[in-house]
Amino acid sequence: MLCDTGAGLSYIVGDFPRGSLPSRIFNLVPHSPDMVLLADGKPVPVKSTCNVRVNLYDPMAKDRRLSLCSEILQFRQLAVSNMKRVDVILGRDSLEKLHVWCTGSCARYVYNQTNTRLYPVREPTGNINDSLATISPKPSLHVSNSACGPRVLSPEDIVPGPEGVAGRRTMTPKSPISVSDDGDVPTGALPVLPPVPESLPMIQPVVDGDAEAQVLSKLTARGWFKVTRCKGVTARLREPGPEDALDCDDQTHLWEVRCSPATDKKPPNRPYAASTFCKLSAENQDHYEELADNYFSKGWWWPALETNAKLAPHIANQLGVAEVFLHVPTGRAKRRLVIDARGLNSQLGAASSDTPRLREILCALRCVSPPCVCVRDLKECFYKIRLARPGLLRLNLGSRSGKAQPVDSDRINFGTGPGPTIAGNSVDPMVGETVIVLAPTGIYVAIYVDDLPMGGGPNRLPHFVATTLGVLRRAGFEVSYKKFQAVSAPSCAPVFLKNLHKYNINVDSLDEMAGLLGVKVGYATTPSREVFRVDCAREDRLAKASVTTKAALASKTITRRDCFAIAGQAGFDPASVHAEVRLWCDALRSLVGGRSSHLGWDVPLRFADDDDSHFDKLDRQLMSLILNKILQATESGPCQHDTPVF
Repeated sequence: MLCDTGAGLSYIVGDFPRGSLPSRIFNLVPHSPDMVLLADGKPVPVKSTCNVRVNLYDPMAKDRRLSLCSEILQFRQLAVSNMKRVDVILGRDSLEKLHVWCTGSCARYVYNQTNTRLYPVREPTGNINDSLATISPKPSLHVSNSACGPRVLSPEDIVPGPEGVAGRRTMTPKSPISVSDDGDVPTGALPVLPPVPESLPMIQPVVDGDAEAQVLSKLTARGWFKVTRCKGVTARLREPGPEDALDCDDQTHLWEVRCSPATDKKPPNRPYAASTFCKLSAENQDHYEELADNYFSKGWWWPALETNAKLAPHIANQLGVAEVFLHVPTGRAKRRLVIDARGLNSQLGAASSDTPRLREILCALRCVSPPCVCVRDLKECFYKIRLARPGLLRLNLGSRSGKAQPVDSDRINFGTGPGPTIAGNSVDPMVGETVIVLAPTGIYVAIYVDDLPMGGGPNRLPHFVATTLGVLRRAGFEVSYKKFQAVSAPSCAPVFLKNLHKYNINVDSLDEMAGLLGVKVGYATTPSREVFRVDCAREDRLAKASVTTKAALASKTITRRDCFAIAGQAGFDPASVHAEVRLWCDALRSLVGGRSSHLGWDVPLRFADDDDSHFDKLDRQLMSLILNKILQATESGPCQHDTPVF
């Protein structure tokens, strides 16, 4: 039940000792002895503050399990004696963060024990925060624990308002809201109207409901099953309970896994997260904390509490602790947090993956040459999979104090050894069952961890894409518009775009080329027919390899590091359409790796015809031949590979 009390801040009110709060409370810390005045005049001290994940549900919704929104909010703890329940008061700070607001009549009735007055709702002027600060310089709470208290709205008093943008919902009271007050204008009388985004960031398709229900029912009935190629790992799809935080508004199921240690031997603990953090620049330390805050705000990480060791002894006490550090790359690449889970992975045992090779996916797509293709990337796929209770992962973060900050997580973090296989065993069955239920014809679909290329005709493909997206979204796997690309043969483009919109996949236009597994795919029209085109997109890599190769040929020296860099850049060929240059690159690795393995990576290796050469005569000639062949390949220019559209 949601009631806007007009409070500026958020509170948990109840008669409870410390430690009896729900298990999903993080950062429970003592609070300075601020006093809050209740509506009956009784002062109550603020006991502590804490962070709690809050899910809001619509009692009028057909499926009440679907939360309207889910956020981690900060609450102040008020101890009120003789209360038999714990009440949660959402203040204006939390309502704004949840992107929820109330609309109603232009006036409200405010009661006290002696008389009744009518106060108009004030309209905001200027900045919302400035206006609130003017009305309430000191945040206070007006709560009544007497008979004259506020009349909380019941489901019968509320009618659904118009659907808001981006999934927000407005609840419209049928009658004015009654609020208990001490005679002054109630605190926080201004309506808080959060900014409305211009477009939806996540795709929320119109789905085939019957097919969706069949897929989810089959997978849920399957129960626990063994994850292939991962010893001691089992998984299942289940419906969430009241204690489970949801990752998206219309999530109805979730994946969870159980990981049994392959060995009881605890790996040596070599904590270094704190020391590496202290070595970062001030800018990178700020960036580190911003990235970490993103995990905290989503509820995937939280500061470790002593109680967690009791909740998950097999994880917290037996498995190694993962270290978190910031990877600062050169060039335009993004800075990212990296989780070093080698100690943890050593106890979980070996894990391999049956993910298809890139060339198999791209070759099959070229053979099919469908008239339309969609490419999707599941957002933060690993973190949507949970450890079954009481499982937790322990990680060390760096901090400005110079000490490691231990945090816990109940999600599969990127860096855990079984992660890719677990993700595949979660996404694979959902897509596979959708194929079985829909039994589509003329549809191509592949799964590469969290990448999902699909191809087909302009009429059937949108329906299949929408249903698959809907099924995945029910388990928390989302696709953003930023990570969704659609391309089509020119003759099919109008129909394809129209049908995508029909299923609420509201892309503005089709893409000219779509990025897929390191290459670009799209369509073109030749004088004879339409073709499906694969662009190897190797120009940047070949340019770097060309510069290094020319320098090596001119100086007759090269380092092991440069050799492997040239081979990696020039030999990049996900679609397996450049067999000759891949052969020369393999020969370069073999020649240098086998004959100079005792030397350092940056030691110059001379292959000139003189006494200082590191190679014999035959190897010197072979080195020059290989480098010249690679140079020719790097200067061949852009390459595109066409197959007729069927």
